[in-house]
Amino acid sequence: MSFFDRKTAIIKLLKTHAGKEFTASKIATWLVDTYPKEAKKKEEASNDKRLLNAKSKVRKRKIIIMIYRNELNKLLNAIQKIEPKIKITKRGRWFRYCYVNNINNIVNYDNKCYETFDLKSKIIKFLKTNAGKEFTASQIAVWIVETYSQESARKVQTSNDKLLISVNKMSNTKEIAILLYKNEMKTLLPTTIPKIEPNITIIKKGNRAKYCYINNTDKTFDKSKIIKALKNHKKIIKALENYKKQELTAMEIAQLLLSANSK
Repeated sequence: MSFFDRKTAIIKLLKTHAGKEFTASKIATWLVDTYPKEAKKKEEASNDKRLLNAKSKVRKRKIIIMIYRNELNKLLNAIQKIEPKIKITKRGRWFRYCYVNNINNIVNYDNKCYETFDLKSKIIKFLKTNAGKEFTASQIAVWIVETYSQESARKVQTSNDKLLISVNKMSNTKEIAILLYKNEMKTLLPTTIPKIEPNITIIKKGNRAKYCYINNTDKTFDKSKIIKALKNHKKIIKALENYKKQELTAMEIAQLLLSANSK
């Protein structure tokens, strides 16, 4: 018969649900439900008076969970020595357990554990997903706030940015978060992000800049064909008339030119 290692079972549970916090009670309940035979052995070997006096199965189950919970709190040091990526926090009287993939990249807020929010990778992923489309810093900031609402709320509550002083009368957390992200992206978008992902280009229109991910695998256009298409201005004007008051990317204009020339 194989030996049941409760510590290993707990670590496996936390690792399977990385990033999610569990109380000792939740883990104890999971142990009893997942390993009923081990729970039965625990019951039979226990000298706990409450367990000995319990008459119903429901009552016995509750007591076994309580025993597991109390024992689990004593396993804190042992569990962390086996798996350092398990982060333990205490809130009031209770401990909470969480497996974090990158233990060196942890933020503690409100006595909870969070992996630091990588804004750069989120922006790159967004632009890459929407390859060929142009976005302003404001549009990207709005997307970040709407997609990662909990992270945005924490950003507002933990930020020491002086920008908050000028908007402290605003009751809308979303608006403040958008301003904070826009301020942070002033450096990230024009310099840092294009270095990380060279396919991201900056398109300046007046005082405003737009950012676009250009896929190098996209179809390349023959320069001579585009020049030839430009000469055929009547067809081009007619083609562009269908896109009045609509901004077009360089890629979209090139496609229109070639299409007009082929007709």
